[in-house]
Amino acid sequence: MQISDFYELCLRKGVAFFSFRSEGKKLHTGVCVEHSGVKRNGGINEIPDDCYVVAKFDIKNGFYSIKDDYNFDGEEVPIYICQMIENMDDCKCEKSGHPYNMGREEYEELLENSIKEIENCLYDKIVYSRAKTVELSERNPIKTVVEDSCRCFFNIFSLGNGICWLGRTPELLLAHRNGSYKTMALAGTRKISEHKEVWDEKNIIEQGYVSDYIENILLEFEAKNIRKSAGTLDYKNIQHVVTDFSFEIETCNHDKLIKRLHPTPAVCGWPKENAFERIIANEGYDRGFYAGLTGYYKNETDFSLYVNLRCMMIGGGKVTAFAGGGITAKSEPKKEWEETEIKIKTILN
Repeated sequence: MQISDFYELCLRKGVAFFSFRSEGKKLHTGVCVEHSGVKRNGGINEIPDDCYVVAKFDIKNGFYSIKDDYNFDGEEVPIYICQMIENMDDCKCEKSGHPYNMGREEYEELLENSIKEIENCLYDKIVYSRAKTVELSERNPIKTVVEDSCRCFFNIFSLGNGICWLGRTPELLLAHRNGSYKTMALAGTRKISEHKEVWDEKNIIEQGYVSDYIENILLEFEAKNIRKSAGTLDYKNIQHVVTDFSFEIETCNHDKLIKRLHPTPAVCGWPKENAFERIIANEGYDRGFYAGLTGYYKNETDFSLYVNLRCMMIGGGKVTAFAGGGITAKSEPKKEWEETEIKIKTILN
């Protein structure tokens, strides 16, 4: 059985599963046949070892963990796992709950109002997103998920409710390997066809909020040997400004560090508290796992968490793609709408 057919089988049977692949590595898949393997945990410090973990954009409700009963590497699904799941009853899946789709006029009006609020010094930057829902076509996105063509973290997961989230995110929130840590500031977007040596002022300012925010938090946690490298990251047909950070922390409360980092100004805004409140009040839908966290937690000295971007929710015969953009005083609502259109088309294609 092809891996994409296996995902659809798990959705039909209500089986929790996950697959992920980092750049240049093999696909790893876990299956949780017993629903007791899916749990909600208050923080990263409460998660059992060897679990896939996800958290919503609003992280206050903690992490969900998926502890697999069976796992395998590569795209060949073991026959015995397929047969075991095939023999299960079909699930009565919950309604997919696809979110409200904001139209162009409404979105641009929202951005115009936010620019006025920025000019009135209510905040410096805000990230407003939107969702676009379409019927599942013959070209089911699940059928094409396993291609590996860019610097990203591929992931697909389901909590066993007949709904899955699928994405390829370029943004690392936090990785830890035996005392060494990595994170990144990723913001600013342009088409690759518009490639220029120098980024424009709007994108540089937008990325600067994220980079400064992360660096200040690292100093707050007394990080040592902070190293950073700035550049441009290519993702499909678009580019981002990126600053990679590496550092060490002698003694670190991971739960506190993650909750200080997330959400960064790249997916929320600055100041974070002001922007967060307005996103919840004005965006018109619940982001759910969009712009939340996704990754694998081996143990407290070995884990990688990514921001769940370039993602879609699939269920109930429909697929919803999500995209957003950073709004500053230099933003133009028309161009911001067009940027989200480019991102959504990249996801759906």
